[in-house]
Amino acid sequence: MLKLSLPICISSLLLFTGCCTIQRGSLDERLLQNNIDPKNYFIETTGSMTPTIMPGDRIYLDQTSFKNLTFRDVVLFRPNGVTKAFIDSTLCHRIIAKGLWKDSWITQGDANEYPDFPLLPENYLGRVAFIVHQNSTKLIIP
Repeated sequence: MLKLSLPICISSLLLFTGCCTIQRGSLDERLLQNNIDPKNYFIETTGSMTPTIMPGDRIYLDQTSFKNLTFRDVVLFRPNGVTKAFIDSTLCHRIIAKGLWKDSWITQGDANEYPDFPLLPENYLGRVAFIVHQNSTKLIIP
């Protein structure tokens, strides 16, 4: 079963093009077919990426290198912020622009009003390959 949904919303800084849902075989089989370890995932804890990623959703990363990231990729990273709130935290946000500092990207949560500090290679943890919503077995491609 292949289901595509492509709603388009335009905000001041971001073009959101929706998600694709793919369902074939068990969840673990589908993840393994895409070279993703089904036991290695993160849980979203905030609403900064709603409606794409909701609190409680599982996030699976692929091995895309920092230099191969592109506009609209959703990435997991340690923020480059200057406040205590960012110490030891991990964010999952969408790339909205190329940064002006050396090799950097500008990210922003889909539900956030403002962009983040520039994302640098040393803060990058991985690109989100699939999302599995809470109480679901459907793989969502962000």
